[in-house]
Amino acid sequence: MANSKSKPKSHSRNVLQLFAGLNPTIPHLPPIRSITITSDSCSQTLVLVGTVSGDVISLSLNPNSGLSLFLRANIIGKPVTSIHVISHIKKLIVLSDGFIYLLDLNSLEPVRKLSLLKNVNVVSKRFFSSLNDGIKGKEDGCFFAVAVGKKLVLVELILQTG
Repeated sequence: MANSKSKPKSHSRNVLQLFAGLNPTIPHLPPIRSITITSDSCSQTLVLVGTVSGDVISLSLNPNSGLSLFLRANIIGKPVTSIHVISHIKKLIVLSDGFIYLLDLNSLEPVRKLSLLKNVNVVSKRFFSSLNDGIKGKEDGCFFAVAVGKKLVLVELILQTG
């Protein structure tokens, strides 16, 4: 006779399978501090890694060939706290050492420091959808929020073309 208070055993389980990995014995590969993932228009996946030494590394993930190093750029030699992809303008917002940097998604250059904001703790990007009625953005820019100490700042980034 089964105990009525015992829970039935679950027959399902989660399985994690390594698809690709970085070889930790590769020389000059600093420890990873932040990571984000995005897909580009070529149905390829980009893994963007921020390191404790200030590098932003772009890795291309292709289902047929695995993981390969694509680009590497050094920001300022300080740990990369976070990386945010703004895909519609092909830019990266990178937080490092309390400053925000803007990088091109495809080349990781030029590195532009947005020096207006200092001592930034957290960055959060804002996505737009057809349901947005409040704040409207332009196609060549984006909104994001930053925390500076106890202040919350909403920033509109407008890129000049030409």
